[in-house]
Amino acid sequence: MILKGTVLFLLGIIYLPLILIVIPLFDLSEPLKIGIELIHSAQFLPALKATLTSTVLSMFVALCLSAMMISSLLFTTRWQQLTRRIPYLLAFPHLVFAVGLFVLIGPKGWFERLLLPLGMEHLINNTFWLQDRYGVSLGVTLGIKEAWFLCWILWAHLHRFDMQQFYLIGQTLGYGRLQIMVNLIWPQLLPVLKWPLVAITAYSLSSIEMALVLGPTNPPTLAILGWQMLLDADLMTRQKGLIVSLLLVVLLGVFSCLIQRLCRRPLSSHFSGKRWKIRSIPGVHVFNSLFLLHVLLVALILLWSFAASWFYPDLLPNSVTSRAWESLSWKPFENSLVIGLSSSLLIYAIVVLLLEVFPSTHFNWLIIPILIPALPLVVAQHQLLTVFDIGPSGFSVFWAHLIFVFPYVFLLMVQAYRQLDEQHLLVGRTLGLSQWSVLFKIKLPLLVKPSMAAVALGFTVSLAQYLPTQFIGGGRIETLTTETLTRYAGGDKRVLGAHASLLMLQALFIYLLAVQCPKWIYAHRKGMH
Repeated sequence: MILKGTVLFLLGIIYLPLILIVIPLFDLSEPLKIGIELIHSAQFLPALKATLTSTVLSMFVALCLSAMMISSLLFTTRWQQLTRRIPYLLAFPHLVFAVGLFVLIGPKGWFERLLLPLGMEHLINNTFWLQDRYGVSLGVTLGIKEAWFLCWILWAHLHRFDMQQFYLIGQTLGYGRLQIMVNLIWPQLLPVLKWPLVAITAYSLSSIEMALVLGPTNPPTLAILGWQMLLDADLMTRQKGLIVSLLLVVLLGVFSCLIQRLCRRPLSSHFSGKRWKIRSIPGVHVFNSLFLLHVLLVALILLWSFAASWFYPDLLPNSVTSRAWESLSWKPFENSLVIGLSSSLLIYAIVVLLLEVFPSTHFNWLIIPILIPALPLVVAQHQLLTVFDIGPSGFSVFWAHLIFVFPYVFLLMVQAYRQLDEQHLLVGRTLGLSQWSVLFKIKLPLLVKPSMAAVALGFTVSLAQYLPTQFIGGGRIETLTTETLTRYAGGDKRVLGAHASLLMLQALFIYLLAVQCPKWIYAHRKGMH
């Protein structure tokens, strides 16, 4: 009983801001008047347009790319290649991807240097690659990154359904891959995407770090506009920021209703006997192109970090140096490592205890933070800390990260717990082992792989948190994410490349460690890895 109370108490501490997310409503003196002033301000309507455009584009691009890759690679020899690479692509931080695109297609970027000798100056000068006012570049970039998230979700659910039987039936009737996927496979997968698409929408609505790099910034998106207003010294401006944060929740509600209707609409699964003329799907080329794009961005970021001089329009640096790496401050690296590991390990321990002491209880509400824009959630956290008179510190930033890390670790571990073979647990109980002996001697050894994956995912989620780190920490707690954005604003691509490389390498190291640990632990037990 004491243990159950302790677990519920810890959940309460972590999730209290979720309950108090409507607190800003009570701080508004004249909400109608402030709302009207906000709507008539010069930046509001452009910010709303950019936010809606980037959000819709991110969903559309993510859905199209993931659908093409899944449809083309499923039930082929390349399917394992996709599933092996998904964790590493998920570990690639959003901010690093945005910085990589900035050095690739930004002003005087590598793509411009590549096109210049080919006489395509008109293509360079007449195209807005980044910082477009409608947020197109932001939406497309978010869509590319979130496509891997959808592939990961679909991969997890494909194990539950016997899709290969449907595919074989379609092949037996002489239908092509595209027709089989559209008529038989996707009608069953579409309902699975309801909540993942809502999660993508929530992230797109509140993305600040990627919007600062890719634009638009003048006028900005609603998330940046609300964040800037909340940091203003004027009380009226701060209240406008509160309304913007609540407006993001309303927009998410509207998008959620639309997504629910879209995913409930059944696709036609009736075969008329006619074969489609278009039978192939370019998913393999899409997958290879996106993977090569990630490799190219990594190479460019590393090149910039070691470039001593790289004058326009040279394709490669004229000389190399390690000066940018030597100038790095290792405090952000240390803060990111400590906060990321401590938050992911603590959440992992709480999740395991939760699943042990409440084995038959469904805690689906714990994934709600994924489905809420980050800005209003961080505002609620700040209000709560203000009530308890807790100032900016490493501990407050650590606590702010917990609510964002928890849902991802919980989702991974719940699925792993459900897939445990009950026969192993029954043998342990038959031998007289207690509940905790079964946990430590049977369950956790069998769950080494998903446990490592959950901790690694939790770490990368914590590593990517810019808004709670900057807002709750008051700009005093430097992490690799906040420092990378600071260096981006500084304009020195060499130092920016070094910080982005360090951010990427830290995330990659944790994922590689998660992959290798089960092999080291069970080196002499082949059946365990």
